[in-house]
Amino acid sequence: MKKVSIDVLNWDLSYLKRIDTKYDELLSTEYKKSIFRMKKILEKTIEKNCTLKQKEYIEMYLYQKKSIPEIAKIKGLTTSTVSITINRGFKRAERVINSIPKEYLLL
Repeated sequence: MKKVSIDVLNWDLSYLKRIDTKYDELLSTEYKKSIFRMKKILEKTIEKNCTLKQKEYIEMYLYQKKSIPEIAKIKGLTTSTVSITINRGFKRAERVINSIPKEYLLL
């Protein structure tokens, strides 16, 4: 049986790690592109299909990072009202997004 030197093994391992890293970077880039695309689709869907209140509360919740109790306090509403309005907006957006052909979403 032929012996393999430690140097050769180290080179092979480092080479494999570089390949894996590049593959991971590629996946990360593609994953980031997919996430960005889905966010844009969600934003457009909410903008075109949700009521003014739904859009306003969703914007406060997602982009201003306000909690439901904070939104309720600002608007002088119950947390239940705010929660229901946000959930209805998301459900409306979800129905529209689910009607989009999957091929379009994967581009």
